[in-house]
Amino acid sequence: MRRLVTFIAIALMSFGGVAQQSEQPIPEGIIVQPAQTPLAVQLGLEKALYAPGEKLRLSIALNQDAYVYIYNITPDRRVNLLFPNAYQPINLLKAGVHTIPNQRYSLVISPPTGFECIQVLALAAPLPLEQLIPGGKFSPQNPFPLLSQKPQEFKAFMQSLIVGAVSTTGWAAAWTCFQVAAPQARLRVVSNPSGALVSINGIVMGQTPLELTLAPGRYRVVLSRFGYDEWAQTVELKQGSEITLEAQLALSPFFRPLGRTARLRIVSDPEDADVFINNAYAGRTPLSIEIAPGRYRVVVTKTNYESWVQTLELKSDSDITLEAVLRPLVTTPTPPTPAPPTPPSIPREPIVVAPPRPTVLIGFNGGLSAAQIPSVGFEFGFMISRIANLVGLGFSFAMTGEDVPDYEDVGSPIDLGPTMTYREGPETEFYGKLSLALLGGLGVDLAGGLAIQKEAHIALPLVPMRALDVIVKPNGYQTERYYLTWLVGLSLRSENLVLSVGMHNRRGWVIGVGVVF
Repeated sequence: MRRLVTFIAIALMSFGGVAQQSEQPIPEGIIVQPAQTPLAVQLGLEKALYAPGEKLRLSIALNQDAYVYIYNITPDRRVNLLFPNAYQPINLLKAGVHTIPNQRYSLVISPPTGFECIQVLALAAPLPLEQLIPGGKFSPQNPFPLLSQKPQEFKAFMQSLIVGAVSTTGWAAAWTCFQVAAPQARLRVVSNPSGALVSINGIVMGQTPLELTLAPGRYRVVLSRFGYDEWAQTVELKQGSEITLEAQLALSPFFRPLGRTARLRIVSDPEDADVFINNAYAGRTPLSIEIAPGRYRVVVTKTNYESWVQTLELKSDSDITLEAVLRPLVTTPTPPTPAPPTPPSIPREPIVVAPPRPTVLIGFNGGLSAAQIPSVGFEFGFMISRIANLVGLGFSFAMTGEDVPDYEDVGSPIDLGPTMTYREGPETEFYGKLSLALLGGLGVDLAGGLAIQKEAHIALPLVPMRALDVIVKPNGYQTERYYLTWLVGLSLRSENLVLSVGMHNRRGWVIGVGVVF
């Protein structure tokens, strides 16, 4: 009796999503709940509509301990085992509410679109895994095995498998369906006045009022209309959302609604001159605009011509044309200055001008570590004194990147159980370098810096490992490791060329060449 009361309480809990409905038609391949069984199970989803790329989370409620099996039937009639799997091979669950998946992996919705169904079975005894799964065990290459591509035949097979494992009173079933649809959201843009040009992320989409269906995401909406200031707003659209943007356009300083304007025409000789009205650029001649009544100062300018200026008072409904005749700039020739008398020539010693001494260095280098990892570096330096030949800065990249399997980034470090660590991308180093001059062009190179290596930590399946190229998305997170670096070496400079060789604590032997100019 206590177990029954517990289950009723569990079943009434809010799963925040979808539950099985008895009035729904039974989808193909779904096994219905047997009658008069002491074992009961409930299944819940977070919502009824998912878009590709979203995560799926299941809520399972049991009234007593049971072996749980969960599989899905996709819109293209594939039946995959979701639980147990290579990341959660133990499927004996205690009475209560459980969430699938755990933190070690993610169930990510993928195409095709359509209706997809989830079936959960709870049994008092386990099913023979060697009959359910091809090969009889999970593998890293196939952590969620394909069970069948014929749902009706699979239903009959599962019913015979259940009968062979437990009696009719020793199992329970639940199911639910959801829709997989392409992501979409509705955006409506209106303005006062209407007829404004609408650009979304730099692409003209039409004029207000405008209604669009867009994929979820972040958009920059810009409205423009002649005589009004530009209006812009950034909006975030979510799956299934409907958002209306209402833009109140502000009048531009030089424009007013029709009926209270004056028309001003400006022509010039020569044409294509720049026009400024009250110190604001208005365009080039010939120019015709509707402008608010008031007092204005008009300046017409053109290169190599004198500026033309006029101040005028415009009244409502007036129509005025200004004709600006631009006069070319006149330059007064400067009379030649008489040359002073030439003094008698006095023999002088020739003046020898020494060429500027090269002071800037640009170079590159390459290295190979003991682990046969190549690296490349770039340097920029300059001379500061005769003792300190060159000082500079540099950066390098060691080709440490590895093939990282696809994973779901959870953002921050969490306990994922057994994990595999991958070096994600090159090891990047930033360093300073000092070259001390010895005899002739020989010098001693000293360098020190900091190297950064990005790492990915990805959950491993809880089965014997044979490969890591999985076709699902295990959970993982990124970290960064930091290393202090140093280099000691020799350099040889000959005029504008510098050759160097040195030992680096992480890059191994490094050979470089630089040009000084």
